[in-house]
Amino acid sequence: MDRNLAIIEKMLRYAEKVMRYTEGYDYTKFVENQPIVEACVFNISQLGELTRNMDKEYKDAHPDLPWHNIYNLRNRIVHDYEGIRLDVVWQVIYYHFPELYKQLEALLQGSRL
Repeated sequence: MDRNLAIIEKMLRYAEKVMRYTEGYDYTKFVENQPIVEACVFNISQLGELTRNMDKEYKDAHPDLPWHNIYNLRNRIVHDYEGIRLDVVWQVIYYHFPELYKQLEALLQGSRL
């Protein structure tokens, strides 16, 4: 399997974990559950780290995915853990993760056709 597609598979697993962990949650329930917050923050940071390992040409060929934003969120998490704005993390999870998951899944499915 292509290296970039192997990375996409890993990214899908991390995104799926975050969505599964927060299923049925709202913001209040999310921030009150420290283990879930920590698990989500970890998985988001891992997802961001993976974008760094992808070939630039591959990312350039798929500009509809927010590669830069994913990596930037990772940087904010990793370099300022105590200052993480959980409202921003929640917005990313709630509003953007379902679409990101669909986009990553489409990339993987498209490669198998």
